[in-house]
Amino acid sequence: MQKYFIRLLYIFMDTFQITVLVVAAIILILIFSTVGILTKYSTSDKAYPPIENTCPDYWGVDANGNCIIPPTYTSLNVGHIYSATSPYPINLTNDRLVTEKIYTPGYDSANANINFNDALWGSIGKTPLCAKKDWSTKNEIAWDGVSNYNSCE
Repeated sequence: MQKYFIRLLYIFMDTFQITVLVVAAIILILIFSTVGILTKYSTSDKAYPPIENTCPDYWGVDANGNCIIPPTYTSLNVGHIYSATSPYPINLTNDRLVTEKIYTPGYDSANANINFNDALWGSIGKTPLCAKKDWSTKNEIAWDGVSNYNSCE
């Protein structure tokens, strides 16, 4: 079978074309090998994404840099904040914005906003970014740069 295939190549292809085909195949194999080796030995311990957005997706920012909580349960990206049947119902009437298991530092009930730069985000046993990730994950709030951060334990 192999002899038949080689004989078929010689019938339909000139020596130059066969040489070009072999060289191109070798170069392709070298390129794939190089990409594979570089991928294997690249540093995968880098934090991704490298930056975080100021506020969760679709939330506004006030003049002080605080994140404005969307006004209704039908707003985009409110997660469980307005859901009474959620596993972590949030009481939006007090200054602590506490759920059964989630404490929200920097919450201002008078202005319905959250200061995610509040120093208390780093005082609950995690880095501020990991505390925000935990908060956004538990509340099912999408936050680019936070909810998809990969360096929290």
